Amino acid sequence: MLRWLLACGGLWLALAAAAEPTPAPLLSLSQAELHTAGQAPLSVTLPYRVYRPQRVFASYRLALRFDAPAALLQTRAMLALDSWPDGGRITLNGTEVADIATSTETRVVRYLRPFAFNLPPGALRESGNLLIFEWGSRETLVLAPQPHIGPRALLEPLVERKLFWEHTLVPASTIFALVVGLTALAIWWQLRNRQLRPDYLLLSLSALGWVVFNTMLLWSPLPAAWFVWRRAIGIVGIGVFAMGMWVSLARLAGQPSLRFERLCLAWVVLGPVLLLGGFVLTGATHLPRTEALWALGAALLGGVPLLALARQARRQPNTRTLALLGFVLVGLGLTFREAMIYVVKDPVGTVHLGLQLLAPLWLATASGLLVQDFVASLRLASQQRAEVDRQLAEREAELARLHARERGIATVEERQRIMQDMHDGLGSQLVSSLALAERGVLSPAQTAELLRACIDDLRLAIDTLTDADVDLALTAGNLRFRMEPRLRAAGLRVRWDMQGLPDALRLPGTTALPLLRVLQEALANAVKHAAAQAIQVRLGLEGNTLVLEVADDGRGFDLQHHAPGKGLASMHKRARALGALLQVDSGGQGGPGTRVRLQVPLPRH
Repeated sequence: MLRWLLACGGLWLALAAAAEPTPAPLLSLSQAELHTAGQAPLSVTLPYRVYRPQRVFASYRLALRFDAPAALLQTRAMLALDSWPDGGRITLNGTEVADIATSTETRVVRYLRPFAFNLPPGALRESGNLLIFEWGSRETLVLAPQPHIGPRALLEPLVERKLFWEHTLVPASTIFALVVGLTALAIWWQLRNRQLRPDYLLLSLSALGWVVFNTMLLWSPLPAAWFVWRRAIGIVGIGVFAMGMWVSLARLAGQPSLRFERLCLAWVVLGPVLLLGGFVLTGATHLPRTEALWALGAALLGGVPLLALARQARRQPNTRTLALLGFVLVGLGLTFREAMIYVVKDPVGTVHLGLQLLAPLWLATASGLLVQDFVASLRLASQQRAEVDRQLAEREAELARLHARERGIATVEERQRIMQDMHDGLGSQLVSSLALAERGVLSPAQTAELLRACIDDLRLAIDTLTDADVDLALTAGNLRFRMEPRLRAAGLRVRWDMQGLPDALRLPGTTALPLLRVLQEALANAVKHAAAQAIQVRLGLEGNTLVLEVADDGRGFDLQHHAPGKGLASMHKRARALGALLQVDSGGQGGPGTRVRLQVPLPRH
């Protein structure tokens, strides 16, 4: 079955080939006479290019004589030109074929495209045809095209293909480079304050340099005086493009070098300086050898990333490095080709085709690498964020365990504090009261007084027994409310001064309770031992220090010879627990009273 299908296919192809008419021949004319005003005719081989020493306007006339095959006369004939930068007028046997705007003394025209023209019916003869090109130019580079005459069906597809590669590709690559350049510049501007490699800036410079170069190529017509500046700006653009490309490749190879970057910058500046200097000295707008050497400099600079990538590929071969190495080899080959065009008598048509292929390839490659790196950085950031979230969850769980443990420890400590306070305060007072009652030495009034003191002590402990901070002014007021009736009953005048105590002052129970215990003990000592008539209590803030002061006008005691009792010892113990300073001043036996001053430092907020 397969053999039968192959046999049928072969037979169909043979029949199709037999039915295909023999194509008409294609004429590529290469011999012509070039006439320049004021000079003798010159026999030239097309395509023809020559550099004139002076920049003066001249009119040119190119004459070609040829015979046409009879088969060509039977078809719809077309004239095609690989390029005709200056434009002009074309006639065949006296019949006008085309008339394109050409350069004048004040205007320069440059066409970067192939041309195709339909020959007028009957204009082409079998023998003795005369094809004439006429144009004007004032530049030092003279270009004469090579004409091709053949059937339209044969030439038109070829010209359209060539038109795409040499004309349509230029604005297309310009728009692509503009989008890439502006996007990379915007990204770099957003990230400029971060410690990042200048990859986006280099890509932007390379792309925008290419935009400048192509814009200068497409700038036509233009005033004749501006033509040399057009070429100089174009050289700057292609230089910036090459510099951005080579420096980026060197960095991608892991070989960033400030010396190499400065060398590339010097090479970029050298190009327009040589062109403008040559124009000032000689008047020439084209310096083939100088421009060839400058272009070869670009190829030599490309050797730096080539060697760096070769070393990297040898040490750590991978697809990315090998692809970049292949790209550099292609780029060097195309750059060398562009340099050789200036010194070798190559066909005129495809002067910058290599660069038009290289630039989009480089911009697409660099953009792809940056996108790949960006995606990789996002993936790495996501992984790092997930790891941080995991560690944070572990820390939060650990902190929760520690907080639970601390709450347990705090609960135990608070329970122990309460037990110790009950033991030292209420418990001790109840034990001593029970001993006195058992010995029968207490009167009913004394018993009632002792029980009231125990209740006061219990209420004070309850007032400060809370997890939250307590309102010191409110708690002290409660203590005053409970004690003041008994103090007045004992014949004491008590003056309370709490004007210096802020209403919003809140203290932990562990601070408020010892403080009020000292106040309670100082008042009790004044009642029992001082035989005082008046007591003054002051509680307030002095800076960041809470001050409690209790002063009476009773008989004092000798601090040097008086054995400290249980009350003083208790106050000193509570002061040490608060980290406070306790001062007890007395005028001596029979003196002007006693003053107890407690200074409690508060934490700064």
